[in-house]
Amino acid sequence: MGGLTELLTLNKTQGSAHKVTCTHCAKPTEHKVVQSVEKRTYSMYGAQRYSEYQIIQCEVCSTLSFRQQECNSEEGQMLNSESGACFWSLYPERQKPALVEVNTKS
Repeated sequence: MGGLTELLTLNKTQGSAHKVTCTHCAKPTEHKVVQSVEKRTYSMYGAQRYSEYQIIQCEVCSTLSFRQQECNSEEGQMLNSESGACFWSLYPERQKPALVEVNTKS
């Protein structure tokens, strides 16, 4: 891949719970991670990209959603889900504020 290294980790966050706004319930509810994929990409120049993809399910009504985190570093510092250089997206999209980022269960 021309100086890039990719690492995939499956289901690292499976079973964890997050409070997000449910599209069906129309309020923040606990959502459990059903499936997850973590992808780390490293370049030979020190840049790093971190992505996490999750299928989440509302614990009240069982509605499924997709949750995605993206992080990018041009300076080569380590990125992870706790760093400030990351953002989350939810699909279907929610009205703001949609995400109450609270990891309640592991």
